[in-house]
Amino acid sequence: MGNSNYCFNSGDELSVNVSNIFGDEYGEFIQDEPILFELLQITQSDTLNFELTNLGSESITVVLMFSEDPENSAALTDPNSPVLNTILPLAISGFLLIVGIIVSLIGAVVILVDLKNNQNNKRNY
Repeated sequence: MGNSNYCFNSGDELSVNVSNIFGDEYGEFIQDEPILFELLQITQSDTLNFELTNLGSESITVVLMFSEDPENSAALTDPNSPVLNTILPLAISGFLLIVGIIVSLIGAVVILVDLKNNQNNKRNY
């Protein structure tokens, strides 16, 4: 049945073959480590096929994650981008929170200095 945990085990091996629907090969990678990072530069819009072959004796769990080229990303220019809809408001909120904490600390110091000066003035009378 195989190991039910999601850890890399000795002897695990996977073949990853990447091609498009027309049969053009983008590469074949033999994976015998827990994580595989491969950079594929695909210059045109294409549909990709990922053929995964388990070369090891145990069953495996595979997770594929994709990202686009960050240099050509429209994350900050597209108004419907998740970055602009979630991360940017959080960043602005965090910045305003920090500014608020700094202003509050400055206000507390000013109040303490004013109280001290007020008490010193009462002693003179």
